[in-house]
Amino acid sequence: MAAIPEHTHLWIEEAQRGDTAALERLLRVWHPKIYQFALKYFGRRSDSREMAQEVAQESALSLCRNMATLRDPAKFRPWIYQIAVNHCNSLLRKGQKSEASVDVEHIQLPATQASGDELAQQQHWGSLLQKAMNGLPENQRTVVIMKEYEGLTFREIAETLQISENTAKSRLYYALEHLRRTLEVWNVPNDLRI
Repeated sequence: MAAIPEHTHLWIEEAQRGDTAALERLLRVWHPKIYQFALKYFGRRSDSREMAQEVAQESALSLCRNMATLRDPAKFRPWIYQIAVNHCNSLLRKGQKSEASVDVEHIQLPATQASGDELAQQQHWGSLLQKAMNGLPENQRTVVIMKEYEGLTFREIAETLQISENTAKSRLYYALEHLRRTLEVWNVPNDLRI
């Protein structure tokens, strides 16, 4: 998932030349991805879906307005995620301070054939994972979402957040270590941990 598909490069180049059909194709692919990213970013807030929709819409508008400024199509992914992160942060700064928490509905736990009791137990473990994610500092939680759930490379994360790759690696390391210790204390089974 590290590289964007070749057809996306073509769409980017065509969109930069003014091809509205190519721009529409990009928007059809990336609007839902940005929405899902923002949904994870805002988490279990009561207004997370509305906020995620606003971020996806604002990011789409920014993409349309600023497409010509993207010099290298290979950097599209970090570029569009940087736009999304900026819009997420902007919404939070507008007085909707970080009640943010990761929504367990958007965290994929291992799929199993579960009975009612097992399903209830998995939901319990999922809520503990959610609680542990919510305990992370925002900068670490953002890196975890980008790396573990969005599949960005460390280089893409670094470009997106305008930090060094080593800082991105360090944030992920400390976040995962914190999550591991927390889930261990809460006796979450190994196969359900990040």
